[in-house]
Amino acid sequence: MNDNDDKYIYELLNKHIEYCNLIDDINKKIKNMKKIRHPNFPESISEYIVKKCYENKYKVDVNFGKIGDLVYKDTRIEVKAFTSSGPSSFGPDEKWNQLIFVDASLFREKKFKIYQIDLSNDNPNWKNIKVNSKDTYEDHCKQKRRPRILFSSIYKILNDFIKVLFDGIIKIDENKLNFS
Repeated sequence: MNDNDDKYIYELLNKHIEYCNLIDDINKKIKNMKKIRHPNFPESISEYIVKKCYENKYKVDVNFGKIGDLVYKDTRIEVKAFTSSGPSSFGPDEKWNQLIFVDASLFREKKFKIYQIDLSNDNPNWKNIKVNSKDTYEDHCKQKRRPRILFSSIYKILNDFIKVLFDGIIKIDENKLNFS
């Protein structure tokens, strides 16, 4: 990472917004054809935003992980971003000490809400989350299936373990991301 990374990520966010707006324009013109689906929110943007926000809030240095998304000392940080009410998907072998969700549903306005969950993937509170009427997160992992869970469900179940890391608009000032 270098001094221009904030500027680069901000430009990348702007390009993603332009692309999604283009898809919307095309979809308006398509009458009897299948609509074009928006891409997932780019992990390079969400992980970088979390990295900078985490560093800004806690005054620490966070690194990109070789295994997992981010690392602070011995803490593995898994980042999940969502732009809709659909479920987040987890690899059955994913391991983390801390989970961070980025609500990017208002990314076009550059508004983000970042939630920090201080539970590891092997914490009983996390492992026992129901992913459907009969199976838990742990059940799916043991079967090598990808658990899929709505953030809204996680929020209801684990509210006591969730804190808001950031809620606001991201701007760029003098080539530095600004979390206002």
